[in-house]
Amino acid sequence: MEVEPDVPAPEPLPTFEWRMQAFWPAGHPAMVNSQDFFIDAVYDLSGGRLIIHSYGAGEIVPAMEIRSVVSDRIIEMGTWWSIFDAGLDPAFKLFGAVPFGLRHEDWLTWYLRGGGKELMAELYEPLNIHIAGVFVEAGGTALQMIQPWATLEDLKGRSMRVVGLQAEIFKRLGIGVTPLPGGEIYTALEAGLIDGAEWAGPMSNEAAGFHEPAPYMQAPGWHEPGLFTIFIVNKDAWAELPTT
Repeated sequence: MEVEPDVPAPEPLPTFEWRMQAFWPAGHPAMVNSQDFFIDAVYDLSGGRLIIHSYGAGEIVPAMEIRSVVSDRIIEMGTWWSIFDAGLDPAFKLFGAVPFGLRHEDWLTWYLRGGGKELMAELYEPLNIHIAGVFVEAGGTALQMIQPWATLEDLKGRSMRVVGLQAEIFKRLGIGVTPLPGGEIYTALEAGLIDGAEWAGPMSNEAAGFHEPAPYMQAPGWHEPGLFTIFIVNKDAWAELPTT
């Protein structure tokens, strides 16, 4: 009787474990609607070979340091808003809410089909960052939490949490600008360090409790009609992933 030769078992496919920190605090609705959804999708699509551990803002590093630690591969991945890199290049502001500019669906169309994706990749290339995707915050930023001042005169001398291109407009109106991360806004409002803030939309504001120290909302959000969040990955970590 002919004996079948022993066939060696195939080598197990390598698995990868990454850490990913969000810009939002743990438990924030955006964690479920974007970061955790993304992580689950990646796990399923990779057949369980790419496992991404989720962390909220401040759990590994302060929120404003996420891009730096991803660049240096202290963590492999994070969620980020490009407007916080505007100090490196003003072009980053194009992706972070231009006053009186594009709404969410228009941003996404420009990003995917109008050259925005290629421009963002070019800007992040020197920072050792790969853009793994974007998340459009549906319904997101058309309304902003702000104290209800009736005239521009009422605003002069006030202090606002504002970031991006709109910050330049506020400065020219005589308004103090304080670019705080989201996790510090509540405390600053409660302590009276700032008089008002713009931050995402009603869902995000309520989840963060901003309605307690700042109970009024003023609309429309002319300064930030649309915004998307990006998933940033260390380029070296990205290059190590197999293509199959």
